[in-house]
Amino acid sequence: MTRVRLCFHDRCFDGTASAALFYRFYRERFDASAEFRFSGMTHRAAHPWEGGLFDGDENVIVDFKYSNSPKLTWWFDHHQSAFLSPRTLGIFENIPARTCFMSRTTARALN
Repeated sequence: MTRVRLCFHDRCFDGTASAALFYRFYRERFDASAEFRFSGMTHRAAHPWEGGLFDGDENVIVDFKYSNSPKLTWWFDHHQSAFLSPRTLGIFENIPARTCFMSRTTARALN
C-alpha cells in the first residue's frame, strides 16, 4: 500500500480545498487504496519543514511553501511567497520533476 504524506496550509480555505482535491485526484488516478497522512501547516518566518516530516512513499505539498527536499514528489502553489530564498526558487526552476507546479501568474511575477 502506498503511503502519502499530504502537507497543506491549514485554517485556510485554499489549503483545505487543495488537500481535498489532491486526495481525490490521487485516489482516482493513481492508487485507490493509498494510505493518506495529513499535516496541516502554519506559516512562520523559519523553514517549516521538519526533518522527518516527509515520511511517505509520496510526499505532497499543496498551497504552501516549496521544499527542495529530494523526498518531495508533488507540489502545487500560487503564492509569490512560496520560495524562502532566490536559491530555493532556482532549485525549483531546474528540477526535472513534472509533478511540481506553480501558477503561471505567480511565475511571471517572480521573473
